This record gives sequence, C-alpha cells and structure tokens, in this order.
Amino acid sequence: MNLFEEQAILPHSVEDVFALTVNLENAPHWHIFFKNVQQLTPDPVDLGSRWKVSLAVGSFTLEIVEFQPPRRVAFKGSAITGIAPNFTIEFQPVQEGTRVLYLLHPTMPSLWKPLIKIVAPPYGRWDLARYFRKLDKALEQGTNS
Repeated sequence: MNLFEEQAILPHSVEDVFALTVNLENAPHWHIFFKNVQQLTPDPVDLGSRWKVSLAVGSFTLEIVEFQPPRRVAFKGSAITGIAPNFTIEFQPVQEGTRVLYLLHPTMPSLWKPLIKIVAPPYGRWDLARYFRKLDKALEQGTNS
C-alpha cells in the first residue's frame, strides 16, 4: 500500500528524465536530507544496482528491485530507525514531455504507522515538489545538479 503518491509533468523526454532520476548519486542535489550517496555497484545502473545513502541521523542502502527503462524503476531500502524507504517511480511520455509518478510505500513496525501516516505525506509532498523543480532545472541546463 502506498503511503502517498506525487506526480509532475516535466517538459523533457522520458529517456532523459529516466536517466537522470535513476542515478541516485544525483539525489543530494535534490533531497535536502540526503547528505551523501555512494554507488556500491559498478555502472551501468541496472537491476540490482545499490547505493549507500547517508543522512544526518545515519545511513541506509537502496537497491533497484525493478528496472524497466525508461518506464519504471523501484527501489527497496534497508531499515533506518525501523523504517525501510521503499519507492517506485513511473515515467510516462505525454504531449507536454514526461509525467513522473512517485509512489512511496515504506515498510515499518506497526508502532510507527500512525505517526508516519501523519508526518510523511506533507513532508514528502514538500520534498518532491522541490525535487521536481530541481530535476527540471538540471535537465534544462543539461547537468546533473
């Protein structure tokens, strides 16, 4: 079950949006709480690719568990403070460019669920709005940040 979904339409090709999005080493440029991301597996990014994500409060790993370029990618995270940050990103070509749909479906102990259902959606929507703006800007500039 998804904790929340957020989407945006970016005026760029689905191939370009997918390629920049799946390389998680770009994530610290876009997600405010990601301090560092280190790729643990060799290029190219593909099914099974893994990264170590460092936050101020610890770190976790993310692994690609579904990879359908340039349409869909799913990540499974290791637990940090008992919560595993699992998410799926879907990419759909539309007349205006690419519709990006971000689905967050974390796993967590039952004790956390009531609080996370209140806190995560507003924070996630704020973070993803920022993420989509920065992704759009990076694609416009032809850069990774």
